[in-house]
Amino acid sequence: MGKAGKGTFLLGVGAQKAGTSWLHAYLHGRDDADFGFLKEYHVHDARTVESLNPFRSLARQRGLRRTWGELQLWARPRTRRRWGFIQHPERYFDYFEGLLARPGIRLTGDITPSYACLEADTFAAIHQALEERGIRLRVVFLLRDPLERIISSVRMNRRKKGLSDTAEEAEALRHAAQRRPRGMAIRSDYRRTLENLDRALPSEAVHVGFYETLFNPEGIAEICDHLEVPPTPAPFTTRVNAGSSAGLDDLPTDALADLGHWQRETYRYCLERFAERDLGRLWPTASRYCS
Repeated sequence: MGKAGKGTFLLGVGAQKAGTSWLHAYLHGRDDADFGFLKEYHVHDARTVESLNPFRSLARQRGLRRTWGELQLWARPRTRRRWGFIQHPERYFDYFEGLLARPGIRLTGDITPSYACLEADTFAAIHQALEERGIRLRVVFLLRDPLERIISSVRMNRRKKGLSDTAEEAEALRHAAQRRPRGMAIRSDYRRTLENLDRALPSEAVHVGFYETLFNPEGIAEICDHLEVPPTPAPFTTRVNAGSSAGLDDLPTDALADLGHWQRETYRYCLERFAERDLGRLWPTASRYCS
């Protein structure tokens, strides 16, 4: 294995609502893998993308934490441990090195979709820190039809607030397309993420997959080959943290057209970059409203 003799670290960089929870459940359940105490560690985004991460802003309040929810969050051992990783990133890398030192463990990692927001120098620093420990870095970036991904994200956020998928959903989508909130915009910018990965890492370290082809033996075999582990039977019918993509045809066409106008450049970039994937067929909603 050369310098990467200790095993493989998977850095999952999203996209949000593109199958990352399912992928984590599958990989973490393998006998040769251990992803530790979290799916999303939120270390690198907390350290470098200040406007997007609640853990950093929450921690800064220290003794001034005011709400019961905040106190409950900080009572969790995993939250305190995560903050230790954020303050001392060498502990983060040491932790995963320790997981790979366990008998039979070949694969570990951190699948945090908001890592799609990281800059090229952060990706390069992660690569260097792992390489210094003799650990192979492999990145997986899962893409999904841009419009369907945003719709699923909006629906997820509404469910968290106790809101149902009503007529107000269309207004929420129009608002997102017109206001383009920073968190949603940067997570939706596939081109930015891909080009930062291109600048920071060797091409063999990065696998770009697609939500639409993930849940079958061929899709999971591609990822396992990238991670240098053998494919094992996967629970393709199991849904993990799945949002609703049903009823897209019932959404007002003007709301979808607004989203399409917003995502047009991302769609066209992906059409060109992944010409062999026939995204016009694979991403039917985007092909209809972004063309």
